[in-house]
Amino acid sequence: MLLGNGNSYKETSAYDFLISAKWLDNLDPDMGVDLILDYLFDNLSGMDLRRVSRVTIVHTEDQLLKFVLGGISVSKSITVIDNCAVGNVTIPHAILFECM
Repeated sequence: MLLGNGNSYKETSAYDFLISAKWLDNLDPDMGVDLILDYLFDNLSGMDLRRVSRVTIVHTEDQLLKFVLGGISVSKSITVIDNCAVGNVTIPHAILFECM
């Protein structure tokens, strides 16, 4: 998920990159972040790379992750959400990806 730092696409200048994957669950969090950062540096160009403000690994069993994804349908697609409330969690702007 790319979590925007603004309230909409037009207001967002950078994204927090949150990733959850079973292969990352058993890695040390710092090692997982380093692997993702290496991939991003190898595959993104200057401006795209500057739009990533933070990388966070989220365990696949994280209850908040399950709660948010339980309220938003993302199946083999990309979903853009704006001003979305799931329970008591408000997401002003995000882009959700599902890769299998």
